[in-house]
Amino acid sequence: MPQSSQMMTEKRFPTERTLVEGFTFVDAPSSDSQWLPVADRPNLLSYDLGSLDVSEGKVNTRLLTVRGRGEPDHRWLTQSAQFHFTYVFEGQVTFEFSAEGEAALRLNKGDSIIIPPGKVYREEFSHDYRCLELVVQWPEGGDSAASPLIDPSRTKPLVNRESKDAYIPGLRGCFLYREVGAMEATNNKVSGHIVRVAEVPEGGTGWHCHRGARIGVGIQGWAEVVFDGHEPMLIVRESGNAVPPLLVHNAHRFSEDYMLIEFGFPGVVESIRREPSVSPAA
Repeated sequence: MPQSSQMMTEKRFPTERTLVEGFTFVDAPSSDSQWLPVADRPNLLSYDLGSLDVSEGKVNTRLLTVRGRGEPDHRWLTQSAQFHFTYVFEGQVTFEFSAEGEAALRLNKGDSIIIPPGKVYREEFSHDYRCLELVVQWPEGGDSAASPLIDPSRTKPLVNRESKDAYIPGLRGCFLYREVGAMEATNNKVSGHIVRVAEVPEGGTGWHCHRGARIGVGIQGWAEVVFDGHEPMLIVRESGNAVPPLLVHNAHRFSEDYMLIEFGFPGVVESIRREPSVSPAA
């Protein structure tokens, strides 16, 4: 298995326990009834991808889509989370900021943005807008003020644009990787990248695990992944999974157009070869 050309120094979270304590897999939405209203954004609906249940409420990964005709909602929002990331699946969104002189930012399909804490903004989107939102929020009374994920001196949003040139070789030779700015924004406390296939190897990625937790969401194509002790699971567009540290798995089959967005907690870019404790079914 090809190894990363650059190993990152491990950065610990300001909590004694890992963010993701258990394993979860959530299928892509299949009906309108699965979408729920968003309390502070009445023109949007959300679909929960399950990470809240296995992170003691610290990590919220969800899909957002337009509710009804998506009439503009001009209220201002304050970004109060430790980490706030948005990736555009479909359509367009424009972020307008309250700071005098700060230019609005327009995102198209495949673009992403990290909005720093304390930022006041509002959003306007197309009728077909659909996105992934990942938010990390420490529980009230935690020690986030002593060790924030994003340096308080960072006040500008970090935008990452979709481009074929942005995908470069990385951890595995069968994939290309596009960093979305999470390592830069958090000083390696959180990693975030989009993975696309460079080649489909026989046997897939091989059995391995990661020292940190992982959260992944399918963008396109498919991958059949076996997690130690679980039946094979099919990752497709808008399906999500949360994987605790050291859970052995193998993406043993995937399509040529497979793409995944993946976050690591902490931001350690590495892979450990390890065989499953339970022999997989033939």
